[in-house]
Amino acid sequence: MAKIKDGDRIKFVNNTGEEIKGGSLINAEGFYGVVYKTVKNGEEGVLIIEGVIKAEAVDPTVAINKGDKLVYTQGKVNKATGASGEILIGKAIEDKPAGETEVSVKLNPFYY
Repeated sequence: MAKIKDGDRIKFVNNTGEEIKGGSLINAEGFYGVVYKTVKNGEEGVLIIEGVIKAEAVDPTVAINKGDKLVYTQGKVNKATGASGEILIGKAIEDKPAGETEVSVKLNPFYY
C-alpha cells in the first residue's frame, strides 16, 4: 500500500558553487520554490514547493491583481504575458499595487 507524504516540500542538493540563503526563490532539480533554510554548496537542503509565499516582483512599478498568473524570472516573479519560455509557478492571492516590491504567491507545481 502506498504511503502519503506531505508533498509540500522536497529535498535537493545545492550544486550552484555558492551558498543559497534561506527564503530564496529558486529552481532546484526541476522544481520551483523557497529554500527553507540556508544551504551551503554541496549540502542537501529543503525546498518548499507548495503553499503561500511572499516573493519579490521583477518590476515593482507593475500592478498585479489577485488571481493573476505569475512566472519565475531569475529568483523573482513577474505577471505572465503568455510569451514563449515563461515558467508559470503560481497565482497572486491578493492585489499588489504599483510601487509595492513583494507579492503573495500561491505556489503550485501543477502549473509547470
